[in-house]
Amino acid sequence: MPNLDDGLSVKLSECTVIWWMKIFGHNYREATKGVYMDGHERNDVIAYRGQFFAKMAEHEKRMPTFIDDCSDVIWPNLQNGEKPLIFVTHDESIFHAFDG
Repeated sequence: MPNLDDGLSVKLSECTVIWWMKIFGHNYREATKGVYMDGHERNDVIAYRGQFFAKMAEHEKRMPTFIDDCSDVIWPNLQNGEKPLIFVTHDESIFHAFDG
């Protein structure tokens, strides 16, 4: 197998690349436009989503509630030693910022 770091230009055909991908357990398919390309309806993903929401419900007990423009905050009742959790999110548009 050629060393790709030695400065030589190695050209591989698409068939060769797909063949090696299969050997290493990867699948080749055309990428389609859309937010969900990873099998968001697979059984393991659905099961994990249930676990995720259960965990978030536990965390939510320690999160403050921000009202309207965040000028009013309802702080949770915390036990001794507990600290509040702040849920930080970002705008979805960052995922597609450099598409195309």
